[in-house]
Amino acid sequence: MIISYYYQLVLIDHRPATYHSVNTFMINLIRLFPILILVFLASVTMAEDLLKPLDVINQKGQLVLSDGSSVFIFKKDRSFESGPHGLSGRTIKGTWKEHKSGGYLVEGKWDWINGLSQPNDFRTMVLHIGWISDEAQELNLQQYGKIRLRKAYFFIDSLQKVSK
Repeated sequence: MIISYYYQLVLIDHRPATYHSVNTFMINLIRLFPILILVFLASVTMAEDLLKPLDVINQKGQLVLSDGSSVFIFKKDRSFESGPHGLSGRTIKGTWKEHKSGGYLVEGKWDWINGLSQPNDFRTMVLHIGWISDEAQELNLQQYGKIRLRKAYFFIDSLQKVSK
């Protein structure tokens, strides 16, 4: 009985098994094609709205980013400042330059507002900025006054203590 059922399948459909998988793949690809086109067009449109860090710094005089608790300010004169949103937290005062990895190397003195910190705490930090939106939020922070905080994706790649 099993042998005759198998024999009937072979007689009815004698195409190789790969034919079905290729055919199914092509049908699914054709169904997905409009969605893929929409995703592509959306990404191209979105990419036009994104800015490069150096362009923002050169045009606006500074680039202000935040990770939610600290503010990072890259200024046109290559100075760098970082401080807390609130009344207490870590501060950095130093300089920035482009890093060979494609990020930005910050060299500066680390300190603390309203708290204890080590004297002469110098560190280097490499930040990578993935994208920056043209959309900015006005903030009035006690330490910096009015600033335009930009939506952005960035991460700290490395952090090292250095002796000065």
